[in-house]
Amino acid sequence: MRCSLCDAFRRDHRLMCEVEANAILQQRYTMMLRHPSDGAEQTTDHEDDKARGEIVLMSRKRQAKIVFRLEEHRARAHCA
Repeated sequence: MRCSLCDAFRRDHRLMCEVEANAILQQRYTMMLRHPSDGAEQTTDHEDDKARGEIVLMSRKRQAKIVFRLEEHRARAHCA
C-alpha cells in the first residue's frame, strides 16, 4: 500500500529539482548568448543571474527540508 504523504513529499521534491534545473539551464543559455560588447545589457543580465542564483539556493534549501521531513515521516510512520 502506498503512503499518500510519502508520495506528496516525493512530488514536491521532484518539482523543486525541476525548478532548480530550469534556473540553471536559463543561466547557461543566457551566458552562451551574451556578447562581450553589450555593456548596457550586462547589468540586466547580472541582475537576472543573481535572481536565478537566489531561485537555485531557495530550491536547494526547500529540497533539503523536504528530504528531512520525508525521512522523519518514514521513521515515525513506517517503522512503527
